[in-house]
Amino acid sequence: MRGPPTVEVGQRLESANASLSKTRLKWYTMTPLLDRQQDFLYAAKVALDVDWDTLALRAGIKPRAFKSYRLPESSKGFRAMPDLARAAIDDLLRTSKKEPHVTQQQYLRDAMARLKLTWPQLAEAAGIKTLTFKNYLRSDEALAHRKLPPLARAAIERLLRDQP
Repeated sequence: MRGPPTVEVGQRLESANASLSKTRLKWYTMTPLLDRQQDFLYAAKVALDVDWDTLALRAGIKPRAFKSYRLPESSKGFRAMPDLARAAIDDLLRTSKKEPHVTQQQYLRDAMARLKLTWPQLAEAAGIKTLTFKNYLRSDEALAHRKLPPLARAAIERLLRDQP
């Protein structure tokens, strides 16, 4: 039995075996879709060289929902992946060579180091409540983790840009 196809980042996802040779194009990605959702997800995991939970987090999909997308179609818990989820994974495949993934926690720690500020000082300088900022600093896997909103990220980027 042959395993799912392997791909490299930046290449179009193509099937390695004849049963998956038919591909369809989605209008928003213009990348071929593998016939089976499970093969698409496995190929993305291999191409990005990450584990399942990391792939889910990087695509912005809750790990529990992502597990139901990975199941075989014949499984009782299988769910079809929404187009937006597929687009998020396609985007990861397209951009992963251009910019390496940096976790939010690492981004904030790098910003603190570059600005030579402690986390409460950076929170105050960016106009973010200190307790809220503390949740932004938590690991991506932590229960109390909160995603950094675009406005907060923009405030930190402005501080980094205006740094002498």
